[in-house]
Amino acid sequence: GISLDGDADRIIISDEKGNIIDGDQILAMLATRWKRKKILKGGVIGTLMSNYGLQNYFKKQKIKFLRADVGDRYVKDKMQKYNFNLGGEQSGHIILGKFATTGDGLLVGMEVLFSMKKGKKASEIFNLFKPTPQILENIKDYDSPVVLHAITKKGKGLDYAEDNPIKYHGVKEKKKDGAVVKVQAPIYQNVFGEVICDLAEENKNIVAITAAMREGTGLVEYSSRFPERFYDVGIAEGHAVTFSGGLSTEGKIPVVAIYSTFLQRAFDHIIHDIALQNLPVIFCMDRSGLVGEDGATHHGVLDISYLRCIQNIIISAPKDGNELRDLLYTATLNTTKPFTIRYPKEQSVKFEQKSPQKIEIGSWEVLVEGSDVLILAVGSMVSKSLEIHSMLMEKGISSEVINCRFIKPMDENYLN
Repeated sequence: GISLDGDADRIIISDEKGNIIDGDQILAMLATRWKRKKILKGGVIGTLMSNYGLQNYFKKQKIKFLRADVGDRYVKDKMQKYNFNLGGEQSGHIILGKFATTGDGLLVGMEVLFSMKKGKKASEIFNLFKPTPQILENIKDYDSPVVLHAITKKGKGLDYAEDNPIKYHGVKEKKKDGAVVKVQAPIYQNVFGEVICDLAEENKNIVAITAAMREGTGLVEYSSRFPERFYDVGIAEGHAVTFSGGLSTEGKIPVVAIYSTFLQRAFDHIIHDIALQNLPVIFCMDRSGLVGEDGATHHGVLDISYLRCIQNIIISAPKDGNELRDLLYTATLNTTKPFTIRYPKEQSVKFEQKSPQKIEIGSWEVLVEGSDVLILAVGSMVSKSLEIHSMLMEKGISSEVINCRFIKPMDENYLN
Protein backbone atom coordinates (compact mmCIF):
# COMPACT_ATOMS: atom_id res chain seq x y z
CA GLY A 1 0.00 0.00 0.00
CA ILE A 2 1.02 3.65 -0.29
CA SER A 3 0.20 6.78 1.61
CA LEU A 4 -1.02 9.90 -0.17
CA ASP A 5 -1.02 12.13 2.89
CA GLY A 6 2.70 12.89 3.37
CA ASP A 7 4.75 15.85 2.21
CA ALA A 8 7.49 13.96 0.33
CA ASP A 9 8.68 15.44 -2.95
CA ARG A 10 8.58 12.00 -4.57
CA ILE A 11 6.74 8.74 -4.01
CA ILE A 12 8.55 5.47 -4.76
CA ILE A 13 6.32 2.40 -4.83
CA SER A 14 7.93 -1.00 -4.24
CA ASP A 15 6.85 -4.56 -3.57
CA GLU A 16 7.81 -6.68 -0.60
CA LYS A 17 11.11 -7.63 -2.28
CA GLY A 18 12.13 -4.02 -2.76
CA ASN A 19 11.53 -3.96 -6.55
CA ILE A 20 10.31 -0.59 -7.77
CA ILE A 21 6.83 -0.78 -9.30
CA ASP A 22 6.03 1.53 -12.19
CA GLY A 23 3.43 1.54 -14.89
CA ASP A 24 0.06 2.80 -16.06
CA GLN A 25 -1.88 0.87 -13.42
CA ILE A 26 -0.16 2.71 -10.56
CA LEU A 27 -0.68 6.09 -12.20
CA ALA A 28 -4.32 5.22 -12.84
CA MET A 29 -4.73 4.39 -9.17
CA LEU A 30 -3.20 7.71 -8.15
CA ALA A 31 -5.45 9.66 -10.52
CA THR A 32 -8.55 7.87 -9.23
CA ARG A 33 -7.59 8.40 -5.60
CA TRP A 34 -6.82 12.06 -6.15
CA LYS A 35 -10.09 12.66 -7.95
CA ARG A 36 -11.98 11.07 -5.07
CA LYS A 37 -10.11 13.33 -2.62
CA LYS A 38 -10.85 16.30 -4.90
CA ILE A 39 -7.14 17.01 -5.37
CA LEU A 40 -7.42 16.40 -9.09
CA LYS A 41 -9.66 19.18 -10.47
CA GLY A 42 -8.70 18.86 -14.12
CA GLY A 43 -7.68 15.78 -16.09
CA VAL A 44 -4.80 13.57 -17.06
CA ILE A 45 -2.34 14.41 -19.82
CA GLY A 46 -0.64 11.29 -21.12
CA THR A 47 1.89 10.66 -23.86
CA LEU A 48 1.49 8.56 -27.00
CA MET A 49 3.15 5.79 -24.98
CA SER A 50 0.06 5.58 -22.77
CA ASN A 51 -1.84 2.41 -23.65
CA TYR A 52 -5.47 2.30 -24.70
CA GLY A 53 -6.44 0.24 -21.65
CA LEU A 54 -5.48 3.22 -19.51
CA GLN A 55 -7.58 5.53 -21.66
CA ASN A 56 -10.61 3.24 -21.34
CA TYR A 57 -10.13 3.11 -17.58
CA PHE A 58 -10.15 6.89 -17.29
CA LYS A 59 -13.24 7.05 -19.50
CA LYS A 60 -15.11 4.73 -17.13
CA GLN A 61 -13.98 6.80 -14.15
CA LYS A 62 -15.12 9.98 -15.95
CA ILE A 63 -11.63 11.46 -15.76
CA LYS A 64 -10.58 13.64 -18.67
CA PHE A 65 -7.65 12.21 -20.58
CA LEU A 66 -5.57 13.75 -23.36
CA ARG A 67 -2.84 11.99 -25.33
CA ALA A 68 -0.08 14.27 -26.66
CA ASP A 69 3.27 13.78 -28.33
CA VAL A 70 6.34 13.97 -26.14
CA GLY A 71 7.75 17.40 -26.87
CA ASP A 72 4.54 18.44 -28.68
CA ARG A 73 4.71 22.25 -28.95
CA TYR A 74 0.98 22.40 -29.61
CA VAL A 75 -0.20 20.50 -26.55
CA LYS A 76 -1.52 23.77 -25.12
CA ASP A 77 -3.84 24.16 -28.13
CA LYS A 78 -5.00 20.58 -27.68
CA MET A 79 -5.68 21.21 -24.01
CA GLN A 80 -7.78 24.24 -24.83
CA LYS A 81 -9.64 22.33 -27.55
CA TYR A 82 -10.61 19.58 -25.11
CA ASN A 83 -11.34 22.03 -22.30
CA PHE A 84 -8.16 21.34 -20.33
CA ASN A 85 -7.98 24.83 -18.88
CA LEU A 86 -4.50 25.90 -17.73
CA GLY A 87 -5.60 29.00 -15.84
CA GLY A 88 -6.84 29.42 -12.31
CA GLU A 89 -6.31 27.57 -9.06
CA GLN A 90 -8.74 24.73 -9.77
CA SER A 91 -7.29 23.53 -13.06
CA GLY A 92 -4.60 21.08 -11.93
CA HIS A 93 -3.71 18.18 -14.19
CA ILE A 94 -1.69 15.05 -13.65
CA ILE A 95 0.99 14.61 -16.31
CA LEU A 96 1.78 10.96 -16.91
CA GLY A 97 4.80 9.36 -18.48
CA LYS A 98 8.53 9.41 -18.06
CA PHE A 99 8.54 12.63 -20.09
CA ALA A 100 5.60 14.89 -20.84
CA THR A 101 5.07 18.47 -21.91
CA THR A 102 3.67 21.66 -20.55
CA GLY A 103 1.70 24.00 -22.75
CA ASP A 104 4.94 25.77 -23.70
CA GLY A 105 6.53 22.66 -25.11
CA LEU A 106 8.94 22.18 -22.19
CA LEU A 107 9.81 18.67 -21.02
CA VAL A 108 8.98 17.93 -17.41
CA GLY A 109 8.87 14.75 -15.40
CA MET A 110 6.91 13.22 -12.55
CA GLU A 111 7.80 16.16 -10.26
CA VAL A 112 4.70 18.00 -11.55
CA LEU A 113 2.46 15.17 -10.42
CA PHE A 114 3.91 15.14 -6.91
CA SER A 115 3.99 18.93 -6.68
CA MET A 116 0.22 18.85 -7.21
CA LYS A 117 -0.04 16.18 -4.57
CA LYS A 118 1.53 18.66 -2.14
CA GLY A 119 -1.29 21.10 -2.89
CA LYS A 120 0.53 23.70 -4.99
CA LYS A 121 -1.59 25.85 -7.26
CA ALA A 122 -1.61 24.75 -10.88
CA SER A 123 -0.72 28.28 -11.94
CA GLU A 124 2.43 28.14 -9.79
CA ILE A 125 3.52 24.86 -11.32
CA PHE A 126 3.09 25.92 -14.92
CA ASN A 127 4.60 29.36 -14.33
CA LEU A 128 7.72 27.58 -13.14
CA PHE A 129 8.26 26.35 -16.70
CA LYS A 130 6.89 29.32 -18.59
CA PRO A 131 9.57 31.12 -20.68
CA THR A 132 10.03 34.61 -19.23
CA PRO A 133 13.00 36.94 -18.75
CA GLN A 134 13.16 35.43 -15.24
CA ILE A 135 13.22 31.79 -16.40
CA LEU A 136 16.67 31.02 -14.99
CA GLU A 137 15.76 32.72 -11.74
CA ASN A 138 12.61 30.61 -11.57
CA ILE A 139 14.34 27.27 -12.02
CA LYS A 140 17.70 27.74 -10.30
CA ASP A 141 16.48 26.50 -6.89
CA TYR A 142 14.28 23.68 -8.18
CA ASP A 143 15.46 20.48 -6.50
CA SER A 144 14.96 18.20 -9.51
CA PRO A 145 16.41 18.07 -13.04
CA VAL A 146 14.86 20.64 -15.38
CA VAL A 147 15.13 20.68 -19.19
CA LEU A 148 15.01 24.24 -20.50
CA HIS A 149 14.02 24.20 -24.17
CA ALA A 150 14.92 27.46 -25.93
CA ILE A 151 13.29 27.79 -29.34
CA THR A 152 15.44 29.90 -31.67
CA LYS A 153 14.73 31.36 -35.10
CA LYS A 154 17.55 31.34 -37.65
CA GLY A 155 18.04 34.71 -39.30
CA LYS A 156 16.00 36.54 -36.65
CA GLY A 157 15.82 40.27 -37.30
CA LEU A 158 16.70 40.20 -41.00
CA ASP A 159 13.66 39.68 -43.19
CA TYR A 160 15.26 37.93 -46.16
CA ALA A 161 17.36 35.75 -43.85
CA GLU A 162 14.23 34.66 -41.97
CA ASP A 163 12.54 33.81 -45.27
CA ASN A 164 15.52 31.80 -46.55
CA PRO A 165 17.61 30.69 -43.52
CA ILE A 166 19.65 28.11 -45.46
CA LYS A 167 20.83 30.56 -48.12
CA TYR A 168 21.64 33.22 -45.52
CA HIS A 169 23.22 30.90 -42.94
CA GLY A 170 26.08 33.39 -42.88
CA VAL A 171 24.92 36.96 -43.50
CA LYS A 172 26.91 39.11 -45.92
CA GLU A 173 26.65 42.80 -46.60
CA LYS A 174 23.61 43.39 -48.79
CA LYS A 175 24.55 44.58 -52.29
CA LYS A 176 23.34 48.03 -53.23
CA ASP A 177 20.68 48.30 -55.89
CA GLY A 178 22.21 48.84 -59.33
CA ALA A 179 25.64 47.59 -58.28
CA VAL A 180 27.59 45.98 -61.12
CA VAL A 181 28.50 42.38 -60.34
CA LYS A 182 31.62 41.10 -62.09
CA VAL A 183 31.16 37.71 -63.72
CA GLN A 184 33.59 35.28 -62.08
CA ALA A 185 34.28 31.57 -62.01
CA PRO A 186 31.79 29.56 -59.91
CA ILE A 187 32.58 28.99 -56.28
CA TYR A 188 34.31 25.72 -55.39
CA GLN A 189 31.27 24.12 -53.77
CA ASN A 190 29.29 24.56 -56.99
CA VAL A 191 32.15 23.14 -59.05
CA PHE A 192 32.24 20.13 -56.74
CA GLY A 193 28.46 19.70 -57.02
CA GLU A 194 28.59 19.74 -60.81
CA VAL A 195 31.63 17.47 -61.12
CA ILE A 196 30.38 14.79 -58.73
CA CYS A 197 27.10 14.62 -60.66
CA ASP A 198 29.02 14.14 -63.93
CA LEU A 199 31.22 11.44 -62.42
CA ALA A 200 28.28 9.66 -60.75
CA GLU A 201 26.50 9.56 -64.11
CA GLU A 202 29.37 7.51 -65.50
CA ASN A 203 30.28 5.51 -62.39
CA LYS A 204 27.39 3.81 -60.58
CA ASN A 205 29.56 2.95 -57.57
CA ILE A 206 30.00 6.57 -56.47
CA VAL A 207 28.09 7.35 -53.27
CA ALA A 208 27.95 10.81 -51.65
CA ILE A 209 27.81 11.21 -47.87
CA THR A 210 27.51 14.38 -45.82
CA ALA A 211 26.73 15.37 -42.23
CA ALA A 212 23.95 17.98 -42.30
CA MET A 213 25.84 20.00 -44.96
CA ARG A 214 23.98 19.12 -48.16
CA GLU A 215 23.45 22.71 -49.24
CA GLY A 216 26.79 24.05 -48.04
CA THR A 217 28.81 21.37 -49.81
CA GLY A 218 26.93 21.69 -53.12
CA LEU A 219 25.12 18.33 -53.02
CA VAL A 220 21.55 19.54 -53.57
CA GLU A 221 21.43 18.56 -57.25
CA TYR A 222 23.21 15.28 -56.57
CA SER A 223 20.72 14.33 -53.84
CA SER A 224 17.89 14.99 -56.30
CA ARG A 225 19.40 13.09 -59.23
CA PHE A 226 20.83 10.16 -57.27
CA PRO A 227 18.73 9.82 -54.08
CA GLU A 228 19.56 6.12 -53.74
CA ARG A 229 23.27 7.01 -53.65
CA PHE A 230 23.07 9.95 -51.24
CA TYR A 231 23.23 9.84 -47.44
CA ASP A 232 22.89 12.78 -45.07
CA VAL A 233 23.61 11.31 -41.64
CA GLY A 234 22.90 14.53 -39.73
CA ILE A 235 25.38 16.13 -37.35
CA ALA A 236 27.32 12.88 -36.91
CA GLU A 237 30.64 13.28 -38.71
CA GLY A 238 32.21 10.27 -37.00
CA HIS A 239 29.38 8.04 -38.19
CA ALA A 240 29.66 9.46 -41.71
CA VAL A 241 33.33 8.45 -41.87
CA THR A 242 32.88 4.96 -40.42
CA PHE A 243 29.85 4.38 -42.63
CA SER A 244 31.91 5.38 -45.68
CA GLY A 245 34.51 2.81 -44.66
CA GLY A 246 31.88 0.10 -44.65
CA LEU A 247 30.70 1.10 -48.11
CA SER A 248 34.28 1.03 -49.36
CA THR A 249 34.79 -2.55 -48.22
CA GLU A 250 31.81 -3.50 -50.39
CA GLY A 251 33.27 -2.00 -53.55
CA LYS A 252 31.55 1.39 -53.45
CA ILE A 253 33.39 4.70 -53.99
CA PRO A 254 32.32 6.87 -51.03
CA VAL A 255 32.77 10.63 -51.36
CA VAL A 256 32.50 12.24 -47.93
CA ALA A 257 31.75 15.97 -48.24
CA ILE A 258 32.27 17.71 -44.89
CA TYR A 259 33.58 21.15 -43.95
CA SER A 260 37.23 21.07 -42.93
CA THR A 261 36.53 22.31 -39.41
CA PHE A 262 33.86 19.67 -38.76
CA LEU A 263 35.89 16.77 -40.09
CA GLN A 264 37.99 17.30 -36.95
CA ARG A 265 35.19 15.60 -35.04
CA ALA A 266 35.93 12.38 -36.94
CA PHE A 267 39.72 12.37 -36.46
CA ASP A 268 39.77 9.04 -34.63
CA HIS A 269 37.41 7.46 -37.17
CA ILE A 270 39.68 8.51 -40.05
CA ILE A 271 42.62 6.78 -38.39
CA HIS A 272 41.05 3.58 -37.11
CA ASP A 273 38.26 2.95 -39.61
CA ILE A 274 39.84 4.24 -42.83
CA ALA A 275 43.61 4.82 -42.83
CA LEU A 276 44.68 1.71 -40.90
CA GLN A 277 42.76 -0.39 -43.39
CA ASN A 278 43.97 1.52 -46.47
CA LEU A 279 40.38 2.07 -47.59
CA PRO A 280 40.05 4.32 -50.68
CA VAL A 281 37.51 6.74 -49.19
CA ILE A 282 37.44 10.23 -50.73
CA PHE A 283 37.19 13.22 -48.39
CA CYS A 284 36.16 16.55 -49.96
CA MET A 285 36.78 19.31 -47.43
CA ASP A 286 34.90 22.48 -48.22
CA ARG A 287 35.65 25.68 -46.26
CA SER A 288 39.37 24.86 -46.01
CA GLY A 289 41.01 28.12 -44.95
CA LEU A 290 39.38 31.29 -43.65
CA VAL A 291 35.65 31.58 -44.29
CA GLY A 292 34.65 35.19 -43.58
CA GLU A 293 31.04 35.60 -42.51
CA ASP A 294 30.67 31.94 -41.45
CA GLY A 295 32.66 32.86 -38.36
CA ALA A 296 35.55 31.51 -36.31
CA THR A 297 33.95 28.12 -35.68
CA HIS A 298 33.99 27.42 -39.44
CA HIS A 299 37.59 28.37 -40.21
CA GLY A 300 39.24 25.31 -41.74
CA VAL A 301 42.80 26.08 -40.69
CA LEU A 302 43.86 22.83 -39.03
CA ASP A 303 43.20 20.11 -41.61
CA ILE A 304 46.69 20.06 -43.17
CA SER A 305 48.26 19.63 -39.72
CA TYR A 306 45.90 16.98 -38.37
CA LEU A 307 45.81 14.96 -41.61
CA ARG A 308 49.55 14.95 -42.41
CA CYS A 309 50.29 12.96 -39.25
CA ILE A 310 47.95 10.15 -40.32
CA GLN A 311 49.56 7.20 -42.08
CA ASN A 312 48.55 5.98 -45.54
CA ILE A 313 46.65 9.10 -46.62
CA ILE A 314 46.77 11.39 -49.66
CA ILE A 315 46.26 15.15 -49.17
CA SER A 316 45.66 17.43 -52.14
CA ALA A 317 44.53 20.98 -52.92
CA PRO A 318 43.46 22.27 -56.37
CA LYS A 319 44.66 25.58 -57.75
CA ASP A 320 41.33 26.16 -59.56
CA GLY A 321 38.03 24.56 -60.54
CA ASN A 322 39.55 22.65 -63.45
CA GLU A 323 42.06 21.00 -61.16
CA LEU A 324 39.37 20.18 -58.61
CA ARG A 325 37.60 18.21 -61.35
CA ASP A 326 40.83 16.39 -62.24
CA LEU A 327 41.70 15.60 -58.62
CA LEU A 328 38.21 14.27 -57.88
CA TYR A 329 38.35 12.12 -61.01
CA THR A 330 41.82 10.86 -60.02
CA ALA A 331 40.52 10.04 -56.53
CA THR A 332 37.75 7.84 -57.97
CA LEU A 333 40.40 5.80 -59.81
CA ASN A 334 42.51 5.33 -56.66
CA THR A 335 42.04 1.94 -54.96
CA THR A 336 44.86 1.82 -52.42
CA LYS A 337 44.39 4.47 -49.72
CA PRO A 338 42.21 7.39 -48.52
CA PHE A 339 42.31 10.51 -50.70
CA THR A 340 41.54 14.01 -49.35
CA ILE A 341 40.87 17.17 -51.35
CA ARG A 342 40.77 20.54 -49.59
CA TYR A 343 39.39 23.73 -51.15
CA PRO A 344 38.27 27.13 -49.85
CA LYS A 345 34.99 29.01 -49.72
CA GLU A 346 35.71 31.31 -52.64
CA GLN A 347 35.72 31.62 -56.43
CA SER A 348 37.36 28.71 -58.24
CA VAL A 349 39.57 31.03 -60.39
CA LYS A 350 38.93 29.05 -63.59
CA PHE A 351 36.41 26.38 -64.51
CA GLU A 352 35.81 25.23 -68.08
CA GLN A 353 33.56 22.58 -69.55
CA LYS A 354 35.88 19.76 -70.55
CA SER A 355 36.63 16.12 -69.75
CA PRO A 356 38.52 15.27 -66.55
CA GLN A 357 42.15 14.20 -66.73
CA LYS A 358 44.00 11.84 -64.40
CA ILE A 359 46.84 13.44 -62.41
CA GLU A 360 49.82 11.44 -61.23
CA ILE A 361 49.53 11.18 -57.44
CA GLY A 362 52.32 13.09 -55.71
CA SER A 363 53.19 15.20 -58.74
CA TRP A 364 53.69 18.98 -58.65
CA GLU A 365 53.27 21.39 -61.54
CA VAL A 366 55.87 23.97 -62.63
CA LEU A 367 53.81 26.97 -63.64
CA VAL A 368 56.64 29.46 -64.23
CA GLU A 369 60.35 28.76 -64.33
CA GLY A 370 62.79 31.16 -62.65
CA SER A 371 66.26 31.39 -61.13
CA ASP A 372 66.27 33.88 -58.24
CA VAL A 373 63.32 32.94 -56.04
CA LEU A 374 61.37 29.70 -55.57
CA ILE A 375 57.69 29.95 -54.57
CA LEU A 376 56.00 26.71 -53.46
CA ALA A 377 52.26 27.38 -53.46
CA VAL A 378 49.34 25.25 -52.23
CA GLY A 379 45.73 25.52 -53.37
CA SER A 380 44.28 29.02 -53.21
CA MET A 381 47.76 30.53 -52.79
CA VAL A 382 48.76 29.55 -56.33
CA SER A 383 46.90 32.44 -57.98
CA LYS A 384 48.32 34.85 -55.38
CA SER A 385 51.82 33.53 -56.05
CA LEU A 386 51.41 34.18 -59.77
CA GLU A 387 50.48 37.78 -58.95
CA ILE A 388 53.62 38.07 -56.81
CA HIS A 389 55.65 36.59 -59.67
CA SER A 390 54.46 39.43 -61.93
CA MET A 391 55.37 42.03 -59.29
CA LEU A 392 58.85 40.54 -58.92
CA MET A 393 59.32 40.55 -62.69
CA GLU A 394 58.75 44.31 -62.71
CA LYS A 395 61.65 44.63 -60.28
CA GLY A 396 63.89 42.38 -62.35
CA ILE A 397 63.64 39.38 -60.03
CA SER A 398 63.18 35.96 -61.62
CA SER A 399 60.89 33.65 -59.64
CA GLU A 400 59.79 30.05 -60.12
CA VAL A 401 56.23 29.21 -59.12
CA ILE A 402 55.28 25.61 -58.28
CA ASN A 403 51.74 24.35 -57.88
CA CYS A 404 52.14 21.94 -54.95
CA ARG A 405 48.79 20.28 -55.55
CA PHE A 406 49.82 17.27 -53.45
CA ILE A 407 50.70 18.09 -49.86
CA LYS A 408 51.18 14.42 -49.09
CA PRO A 409 52.97 12.72 -50.75
CA MET A 410 55.25 15.51 -51.97
CA ASP A 411 56.97 15.47 -55.36
CA GLU A 412 60.28 13.87 -54.41
CA ASN A 413 61.55 13.94 -58.00
CA TYR A 414 61.21 17.74 -58.13
CA LEU A 415 62.69 18.21 -54.66
CA ASN A 416 65.69 16.07 -55.53
